[in-house]
Amino acid sequence: MEKDSYADLTWEDLEDWAGTTIVSRGRTYQRNSSVSDLGITLEGTLIAYVLGSTRYVTQVAIQDGDLTSECTCPYWTTCKHAVAVVLEYLMCLKNDVAVPQIPPTDPRLDRLRETETTGEEYWDPELGMWTDVEEQLEAEQQQNTGPLLAYLKKQTKAQLVELLDELTDAFPDIREFLEDRRKVRSGDASILLKAIRQEIADIREGPDWDEYEYEYEQEYQPMSFNRLKTYLQALLIAGHAEELLQVGKELINAVNFALDNYDIEGDIIDEIPACMEIVVRALPASSLSSSEQLIWVIDIELADSYELCYNVLENIWNNANKKSDWRELADELQKRLAVKQTDKYLRNQLTGWLIAALEQTGREDEIIPLREREAEITGDYIQLIDLLIEEKHYEDAENWCQKAISNTDPNHQGTISDIEDRLRTIREKTGDHLSAATFYAEDFFSNPSLHTFQELCKSAQKAKVGPAVEAWARYFLETGHLPRTKGRKRKGEPNDKWPLPKTEFEKDIDASEGPMIHLLIELAIAEKKPTEVLKWYDIKPSTTNYTWGYMYKPSLEVAHAIKEKYPDRAIAIWKEQAESAISRVQVSGYQEAGTYLREVRDTLKRLNREKEWEAYLSELRDQNKRRPRCLEALNGLAGKRIIDRE
Repeated sequence: MEKDSYADLTWEDLEDWAGTTIVSRGRTYQRNSSVSDLGITLEGTLIAYVLGSTRYVTQVAIQDGDLTSECTCPYWTTCKHAVAVVLEYLMCLKNDVAVPQIPPTDPRLDRLRETETTGEEYWDPELGMWTDVEEQLEAEQQQNTGPLLAYLKKQTKAQLVELLDELTDAFPDIREFLEDRRKVRSGDASILLKAIRQEIADIREGPDWDEYEYEYEQEYQPMSFNRLKTYLQALLIAGHAEELLQVGKELINAVNFALDNYDIEGDIIDEIPACMEIVVRALPASSLSSSEQLIWVIDIELADSYELCYNVLENIWNNANKKSDWRELADELQKRLAVKQTDKYLRNQLTGWLIAALEQTGREDEIIPLREREAEITGDYIQLIDLLIEEKHYEDAENWCQKAISNTDPNHQGTISDIEDRLRTIREKTGDHLSAATFYAEDFFSNPSLHTFQELCKSAQKAKVGPAVEAWARYFLETGHLPRTKGRKRKGEPNDKWPLPKTEFEKDIDASEGPMIHLLIELAIAEKKPTEVLKWYDIKPSTTNYTWGYMYKPSLEVAHAIKEKYPDRAIAIWKEQAESAISRVQVSGYQEAGTYLREVRDTLKRLNREKEWEAYLSELRDQNKRRPRCLEALNGLAGKRIIDRE
């Protein structure tokens, strides 16, 4: 690759590559002399150190005409360090400063090839290489323990016992470590269960906040689950499967209590699944039958309020293949549902598992009756209605929708809306498009938007009343007046009568003050009607509140929509927005202005009015000559190469 490929780069090239904000930060890094040891490979790849929060290795290349980069910083995409390297190289080209060639043996190349690290790394000047902190500490530890190990081997048993006795008196942590080792090695279920239940009690009691309440210089130490996992593993190895399954349930209950009462979610989320993985390994070794194991899993899932064990238990469900197990599970779940249980969430959980069991045993004909019984008990009709629609039992689904309407509090608008959606689906499935359109109409008039307008028009077309419905919908957007079927015709009202009947739902939809400018602009843009776009854009809202008549006008979208037919109006909009952004006297404002000014430049060039653009840019430069950061942004619009900057 030719090295001078970089020389043709413009500011716009860099902004297209890295973004305006990153380019601005990269310029600051280059100005502050953050780039050092810049070099270039034989293939034309730039390599340098860039000093940030630490010293990073950064590489930049041009491949197939596009800039690419790699950096040892944590940033996931093109970074400010890469921009700084490009600018440093261009400064060298401008000033005829030679950039040394990098040999293939340069250690920075190896550093960049590393795709994974095992820990935090630092540059070890003595070793002359990047060193992993954890590996270095481990090596030092092994080196330092050599003489100590030799010393301990020379001691008698009595001397070692005396030494340990002194250590346990002086260091309580060593005493705890030895106690843990004794309990684990014993294999005694009573000792291990006592230790496990003490750990579970500590979880239930939560952290000792008093220790840190007034010690601002100390940080709260996260809970450790290492001892608990060690005890659980020891109990598993010792063959006490039933005991392990029991303490698993106790652990979940303690965790629920702790999460409900203490702010320790971060400590528990990662650790409890690891503990429960050990517990679950006891299932095959227990005396529980395979069907009883599934029931145990359900009990855990019911108790696991925070779903911490979902992934741990998923494999058990995936491997449950025996129909006899699913049959016994179904029988057990039916017994539980038969018991008077008013907890709606619990019944829904049990019902879901029961349906899965019925499907596994080929008893699908029992599922709809089950859903019907549960709907009567819990008042949860939606899942039943969805099932009936899926099975194409549209008449039954309609009847249950009507029952749901009569049994639902009118103030529960979310539930009412869900039922409306199902009724609309039923009407569409059964070919009653006129009735279906009424639901789309109420949705539009309650929540006017481009989406609800388009959905209403599409549905009305299917019902063969498209023109009349669309005319009234547009009239509503322009005036705020709802459709009506009675009274004398108002001026401007559509000639056709409103063709849709009322739905089962009576909604109080307030009339609004039109026109709804933001929606009318959005609609005209979507329909590619630039004259309409401009018509509504030029209307000044009558209120300054965020109500129907007023909303932020998407100036960029408007200008883009009209630029082909009304280029001068588009240019005027871009100029107004650019000058407003510059007047904020902030770097972010200059960057925003650049977005608008590029549109002005490109449109004027397309119209062969380059001189007009140059005159306008010169005028902006003159007006902002005391604002160097603004001038930088404006100079970047000139289309000149970066190395040609003044």
